[in-house]
Amino acid sequence: MAHILLAEDDESLRKFLAQALVKAGHEVTDFGDGSDAFECLKGFRFDLLLTDIVMPGMDGIELAKRAAEHNETLKIMFIPALRRWRCIRRRMRRSRRRCCRSRSTCARSWPKSIA
Repeated sequence: MAHILLAEDDESLRKFLAQALVKAGHEVTDFGDGSDAFECLKGFRFDLLLTDIVMPGMDGIELAKRAAEHNETLKIMFIPALRRWRCIRRRMRRSRRRCCRSRSTCARSWPKSIA
């Protein structure tokens, strides 16, 4: 199955997700912050990055950007906590504005409900 890098600062959620993914037959490497996850990503090949957005060290958006630059075939999925939704929306808006200013196409692919 897939080799998954899991980055989630909530320990109980991280353990739950890791156990569920292992039970489903995947190989999981998990970290509690983005910086540690990125260091691991540089040394190993992963099929999927499953990341929270708001984390200590490097946040999930920065982790995803760096991971995509490092491995173009890596699939990335965000797992934001609902209690953090307002903060996530602000970060996504700022990132989208930066993409638009740099004439990137990334903002066009985002769902309007996030922005």
